[in-house]
Amino acid sequence: MRRLIKFLLFFCVFIFLSNSAGAQVLQNFDIVGHYFVDGDTITGLCMQDHYLYITENYDSLRIFDLSLADTLEQIGVCAAPYIDNLFINGDILVGVAFNHWNSFSIFDVSSPYSPQMIFSLLYGFLIIPNVDFQGNFIYLPTVCDLCTPGLYVYDITAPSNPILADHLPYGEGFDIDLYRDFAYETTFSYTEIAVIDISNPYSVQLANIIHEHGGGVKVYGNHLFIGGPIWYGSDPVRVYSLQNPGAPFLKYEIPTSFGNTIRIEIVNGYLFALNWLSGLIMFDIGGFSAPESLGFVDLPADTNFVLPQIAIKDSIIYFSNLEYGLYKLAYTGGEMVNTGDANRDGDVNGLDVVYLVNYFKGLGPAPPDPQERGDTNGDCTFNGLDVIYLVGYLRGGPEPIRGFCYEPPPD
Repeated sequence: MRRLIKFLLFFCVFIFLSNSAGAQVLQNFDIVGHYFVDGDTITGLCMQDHYLYITENYDSLRIFDLSLADTLEQIGVCAAPYIDNLFINGDILVGVAFNHWNSFSIFDVSSPYSPQMIFSLLYGFLIIPNVDFQGNFIYLPTVCDLCTPGLYVYDITAPSNPILADHLPYGEGFDIDLYRDFAYETTFSYTEIAVIDISNPYSVQLANIIHEHGGGVKVYGNHLFIGGPIWYGSDPVRVYSLQNPGAPFLKYEIPTSFGNTIRIEIVNGYLFALNWLSGLIMFDIGGFSAPESLGFVDLPADTNFVLPQIAIKDSIIYFSNLEYGLYKLAYTGGEMVNTGDANRDGDVNGLDVVYLVNYFKGLGPAPPDPQERGDTNGDCTFNGLDVIYLVGYLRGGPEPIRGFCYEPPPD
């Protein structure tokens, strides 16, 4: 009963806030595409490489190849009942329920032209807002009526037959992100942030508690970004240092003007804070300067109990808003830094490696904006290690990362 009352209160607050939202307002963004506006319901949304994945009308998964045309070109589809949020890791796509009784489903998307649902679990979870992956394990924070809430860990070595590895019955989870041997989870009550030791996925342990309210969670580099929940309309995004991953400490606060940051995405030093009412603020957090607001989007609010979703590729943003379809947004506020593009020709390739090698050998000029474009490993130092990192990326390693290097002045 307690959970039901909390859920109804949460829903009523959302309806009140939604009805107070106005028409669309954009700063430094243009709407360059608007899809599924004829009564279709878009819930889940994610992107990997040049493929866009969405769930539509609570019944189907659709895959689009963004390299084929300026418009959405569907290449694959399969049944996907009652999926609210989507998360992808390689060939595995996980769909979870935010407000339905099926818990989570796993899809094989190794062939985007013929995706297949290979597992679905009806567990009685009421809410699984977000999930995260590490190795062969998936971490699901849950709110539950027919089971015990908390963090569920599944071994997905065999994706069609996941095995429950462990369950930590702490709190009612809202959002989660991972860093090294730790998970950082905000709770549905928004009163604290759990730091969980996941060094042994078969025996996860509560390691620490941060007594601050929190909504969206994102780890970037060695920093933890925590958004404010819907109850706190003017909360900033708080930045914690993960110098000691088991004991994060508050380093900086980024004002968001609207608060309610229930999801955070960070791509190459650009932070996107999504609020409950279909608002979006973009910040530049890369390099040594203080974080700077670059633009915002305020779209008509959704009056259903579903979280907005976002997928980002370069300066193009796909933003789903259940009742109003799928928006394609373009950032128009200036050039976005492309870390690794040392010669500034618009591409990251072997020519950039040659450019950097020549510079360090004294045979050529420094890269334009060397700290912004040349510090490819995001450690806030531009040196030969960045060349090694860039070569690794071009051979299939992790993408260049524009570091968060800002050090606030002492109080």
